[in-house]
Formats: sequence, structure tokens, C-alpha cells
Amino acid sequence: MGRSQMAVGAVVIVAASIGAGQAAGAGGQPAGAARAGATGAAAPRCETSELRITAVLASPGLSHHGYVLRFQNRGTPCALSGYPGVDGLSAQGHRLVSARRTKRGYLGGLKPGRPIPHVRLAHGKTASALLEYVDGPVPGLFCPRVSSLKVTPPNAITSVRLSPNGLASERLCDLQIHPVVAGATGEGT
Repeated sequence: MGRSQMAVGAVVIVAASIGAGQAAGAGGQPAGAARAGATGAAAPRCETSELRITAVLASPGLSHHGYVLRFQNRGTPCALSGYPGVDGLSAQGHRLVSARRTKRGYLGGLKPGRPIPHVRLAHGKTASALLEYVDGPVPGLFCPRVSSLKVTPPNAITSVRLSPNGLASERLCDLQIHPVVAGATGEGT
């Protein structure tokens, strides 16, 4: 089975910003963290409020499932670099699990040996990151059921909550997030 992702279904974001105090739990980094740049002049980091963040089902492989998290720029040119923070939340909004940062997993991510890219986003352009997990239970692993995902863009201090269809029916074992890359597939070149 190929390792590229295909859109099997889209989800709509729940446009709820979550405060800076919770961003660190989602893996967000403080506002003063390194800025991403492209060749030439550096662009400011992308603010959560300027991004349309969505989740699209990734093509599964064996018991591996996931979502491509997409970050579409709705503002002025900006840059993303690094890992989004992702937490699985209970129905009450409590964090049950945080995604582990890995460059690559079973479903994809960065090609071996590639550095984490700095993605400059013009207005209307999209960057993405692959979130993957094993649908459990898996002996010896904590595999919670979650009702939503809290997503914090790299180097941002606010988050959004996403409630993808079918998420609550799966157990998230070995939850991993891969770095943001250019384009909408979550696959780095």
C-alpha cells in the first residue's frame, strides 16, 4: 500500500481559540520562539487567527490511521516551521494525550535525511502536517478515546479545537505529529 495520503473526508474546524496558558500543553512554543524564514527576507510567523486550520483523513495503512492537518493562510505572507502541538481532549475539554513529535512514521512525514523545512505561506497558500496513530487497544500503551483535537500551529500561542467525524470511535495509541511541510498532503520532499 502506498504511503501517500488521499483525502477520504474533510472536517470543519470548531473555531474556538484556546488561550496562551494552554498552548504549551499542545506543544505550542512561546511567541518569542524562532521565526521561520524563506530565502530572501524573513516573513513573520503565522498567527493562529490568520490561519484556516482543518483536518482531512489520511489514507490508512494496516492499523495506522491519521489526519492531514492543513494550515491555509488567510492573511499577509507569513512562515511556519517545526511541529504543531496536538492534544487529544475529552468531551469536557481535558487533555488525555499529547502527540509525540517525530519526523516520520508509518503513514509518512519527512523523507529520510531531510531537515525540517521553513515554509513561507503567501495569502491563500497551504502548509500541512501529518498526525498519525495506531487504532488500539495495544497492550502496554495508553490508548484513550478522544472527542476532539486541540491544534496549536508551530510557534503560536493560541489553539483551535477540531472535531473530525469518527474520531471518538477510535483509540489513539502512539499518537505522533510530523513537521509542517509545504502543500496539502503532509508529505515532505
